Amino acid sequence: MKTWTLGETYSSVRPFRIEVMRRLGFTDRQAEFLAYVLVFSGVFMERQYCRFAGLTHGRKSVDFLQTLVDRGYARVVAPGKAHSGRFYHLHYKPLYEAIRLPNSRHRRRVTLGRFIERLMLLDIVLGDQKHCWMGTETDKVGYFRKLDEHGRTLRDDDFPRVVFGTGDRRTTRYFPDKLPIGISPEYGHRLVFVFLVRQPSPTEFRIFLARHAELLSSVFEWTIRIVFPRRFWKAKNLHVWAFRDDLTKQLRHSVVEEFRNYLEAKHKPDAVTPDARARALTEGAKRFESARFQALERVWLEGGPTDFPQLYMSTIQEQLRLKRGQIEVMVLPHKYLHLSALAGVA
Repeated sequence: MKTWTLGETYSSVRPFRIEVMRRLGFTDRQAEFLAYVLVFSGVFMERQYCRFAGLTHGRKSVDFLQTLVDRGYARVVAPGKAHSGRFYHLHYKPLYEAIRLPNSRHRRRVTLGRFIERLMLLDIVLGDQKHCWMGTETDKVGYFRKLDEHGRTLRDDDFPRVVFGTGDRRTTRYFPDKLPIGISPEYGHRLVFVFLVRQPSPTEFRIFLARHAELLSSVFEWTIRIVFPRRFWKAKNLHVWAFRDDLTKQLRHSVVEEFRNYLEAKHKPDAVTPDARARALTEGAKRFESARFQALERVWLEGGPTDFPQLYMSTIQEQLRLKRGQIEVMVLPHKYLHLSALAGVA
């Protein structure tokens, strides 16, 4: 049986979640695999299970899949050929309740394109066993709330977030991108923030960077891992350039102040005089039309920091200079086009 280190207790694939699956009659390897699926994707392919368990397609893998279907734990989704063109969706609500994820959206039916994205995320975490992976909002928030960096405890305001509603109906969703974050089994090592490319344009990536800027500047070491499906590999240079444009070019404080005034005038007209609003809109319309500012405006509207301190702080630039902040790119080794002919699905 696997021995868990202290650092691994922060993983979303926690021992108690594996034990729940084991008590249902699954082997140690099957139980651990199912815990990964429930936390990170809700769906899986036979090849993913076989690779994880060290098997080839045969009686053992077929029996495992049939057990899940016969018990009503999983349904078959078959958009393509048998075996290679089908996957399995773990939809049985009591499974999620048993691992303390009763409200997980992984059990719900979604579009085929979204299912395939989740298969990619599962490939990412299963393909890197050097890190323990956090997949749920609760686990991520719990980890970072306990993290003591630079002599201070991280605050909720440091986390990427989206805010819905106002007043008593105000709800905050942390880590809204729902992407895995890797941590070392030992203390003192860098964090890995995964970004899965879903379109050639780096627009979504810029929003991801803007949401995470506060958190990146607050932790000691980090890596942004950009993961490309094969069909989007040609967009690598665009994403690397966006990273450098957004995180290595420091803006003057005066520019940040003008940008904030522009946003206030554009989205909160009652907060400024008509003359100030007209002047801010006229001057800002062209000055802040770049992709970098558009991403920041999106984050600001969704509930991000209103002061944009990340635009003029030097912390991230210093992290990059000291190699405590890094970027890496990788391409997924598997093909997914055979699962769907939908436009935009890798």
